[in-house]
Amino acid sequence: MDCAALVAGNSSSGVVETPTFKVPTVNIGRRQAGRAICANVLCCDADESAIESRAAQGAVPGVCPRGGRRRQPV
Repeated sequence: MDCAALVAGNSSSGVVETPTFKVPTVNIGRRQAGRAICANVLCCDADESAIESRAAQGAVPGVCPRGGRRRQPV
């Protein structure tokens, strides 16, 4: 996960573990509702356009302060 450019999904690992690595994360849907959400986690509805929009937002340098360690999205 330390080398990930972005994590996307609806599991707790995106909400709970990614803040440690400061990896931008797209949390899809409402499965994690009620959990504390850190600044690196971008939530969206489970529809294609919302996911694409949030993924593009998460891939922008500065959303998550990792500097040169982050790999570029493929």
